[in-house]
Amino acid sequence: MKKVFILFILSTSAFPQDITMAIMGFEATNINEAEVRILTDRLTTKMAQAGKFVIIERARMNEVLAEQGFQQSGCVSSECAVEAGSMLGVDIIVTGSIGKLGDLYTLDVRAISVESGKIVNQASQDCECKISVVLREVIPYIADELNGKGGAAPTPIASTTVDTLTPSIGSINFTEILPADAMITLFSEFSKKTLTWDHKSNIWGQIPVGEYKLNAQKGGYISFNKNIEIKGNKETKIAVAIKTVGTINDEINSIKKNQKWYLITSAVLTLGGGYLNMSANSLYDDYLSAQSDPTSIYDEMVARDNLYPISLGISAVPILMVIKNQLDIMKRKKLIAGDADD
Repeated sequence: MKKVFILFILSTSAFPQDITMAIMGFEATNINEAEVRILTDRLTTKMAQAGKFVIIERARMNEVLAEQGFQQSGCVSSECAVEAGSMLGVDIIVTGSIGKLGDLYTLDVRAISVESGKIVNQASQDCECKISVVLREVIPYIADELNGKGGAAPTPIASTTVDTLTPSIGSINFTEILPADAMITLFSEFSKKTLTWDHKSNIWGQIPVGEYKLNAQKGGYISFNKNIEIKGNKETKIAVAIKTVGTINDEINSIKKNQKWYLITSAVLTLGGGYLNMSANSLYDDYLSAQSDPTSIYDEMVARDNLYPISLGISAVPILMVIKNQLDIMKRKKLIAGDADD
């Protein structure tokens, strides 16, 4: 179970739309540099997507700082970030840190005025979750807060950082729903919010990207649970079928009947193989004792002897089916007991 603890400290001032911004590489603690670079790039993209700032391209930023002989490694203080921002000629410099403690990811991000050296906006967030959740949900959330989420939507401006906007919603295509009036919900461990399908169409659209637990239920039926991931601008196909306890018990009884026939078939094939082996041995004795024209006896003996391992191999197939059916029975019993997700 993921647990999310959030603390945001927001500036009440609004940024002019023509303000320039550079985002420094974040300090990493117990997390590799490649992951930090990916997370930083995603934050850069989300900030540019919001359209409130003119974002300096990372490659250009690195080039300018290198020309000035500035060492980005170890630049974690606000004073150092302001110095870098001054060299870049930007109005706002963003810096911060990303660390990991056990299963908990912690992020602290600060937007600093290069002119005054003061922190004008900052966001801190802890998330006991996977790194993929940090990338897809936590980073966009922090970007929204740094951009002043809840204010009037700005007019998008050109940015050298992104060519296309990163999608933030996806959809579900229900290929089957049984019964049709089942209540279907999505629960996000990150936001702790529950979404409910409106039954208007088999396409459930406008779902924020992220990881969810899908639940389908109806009175008298065994609920259906499935962990799914909603990806940006992608359609996830899902079949939902929930059943009553009586229906599942009927299925179990039907499977048990099939098991009996499989066992009988296997026994018949095994006995048949034993008969072929015994008769081949008997023919071999006849072949040894034959005084004339033993060729026909020999050919018959070889044919039966060859059929013996084949019959044994075929007899194993029903046994495998019995094992498969037993696993199906166990699965259905777990569903009745509420111990398993379908």
